[in-house]
Formats: sequence, C-alpha cells, structure tokens
Amino acid sequence: MKIWIVISEILTTIFSFAAAYYWYKSSKVEYPKALVGSSMYGGLSVINTNPILLSINESGRLNKIAAGLSTVAAFFGGLTALLQSV
Repeated sequence: MKIWIVISEILTTIFSFAAAYYWYKSSKVEYPKALVGSSMYGGLSVINTNPILLSINESGRLNKIAAGLSTVAAFFGGLTALLQSV
C-alpha cells in the first residue's frame, strides 16, 4: 500500500507543477500596446481588435489547460489522503 501512496504523492507534485507552469505562461501572454485603426468619413474610426482577441483566446486556452492539470493534481492529493487513512 505504501508504494501507491508514494506514487500518488509524486503524481500530485508533477501535476501541481505542470498547472503552475501553464498559469505562469498564461500570465505572460503579450497584449498589444496599441490597436491599429483607420478614420472614416464623419470622424468614425474602425479599430482592428483581432490582436487583442487572439491574446485573450491564448490566455484562456492556457488557463483551461492549467485548470485541468490542477483538477488532476487535486484528485491525486485526495487519493493520497484516502490511501493514508486505510
């Protein structure tokens, strides 16, 4: 039984570090400093928001991966506690 506790603890650690890594990457997504636009007649401006939307989507994608890894880490953490109580 002790080997399963050790394996579960190792997996908890691995998935926790992996989740932290993806959350770190998510925090480092570059956002555009300025948006490019063009003036049209009547003072109306059209702004290309695609660069910021791409950055938001990338940040969301990385957060989703991190949340999944964190869920797996929590599962193994709970499994470790359960195995230790038996």
